[in-house]
Amino acid sequence: MPAPRQSFFACAAVGGRVFVAGGHDEEKNALRCAATYDAEADAWAALPDMARERDEARGVRAGAAFVALGGHPTEAQGRFPNRTSLRAAWPIECGEFEIV
Repeated sequence: MPAPRQSFFACAAVGGRVFVAGGHDEEKNALRCAATYDAEADAWAALPDMARERDEARGVRAGAAFVALGGHPTEAQGRFPNRTSLRAAWPIECGEFEIV
């Protein structure tokens, strides 16, 4: 996985690729970065950052899109903010994250 190494990220498989987004770094700072892994090519590729940082988000496939749902920013660590306002979709044909 490309740097920064992360944990607690959103993850899902879409169209033969694995997508990861968000999570936190070693200092527990929430991340905006995202990447995709192509198992056939055995290669990672960085994606454009999400509009917002999000730690502990969930990843799902919705049709041909990867969607990162929920999560929280760094300053909300240990609290439970309104997570429904944090959604980002990566429509495969679009090439960038959209707030949905």
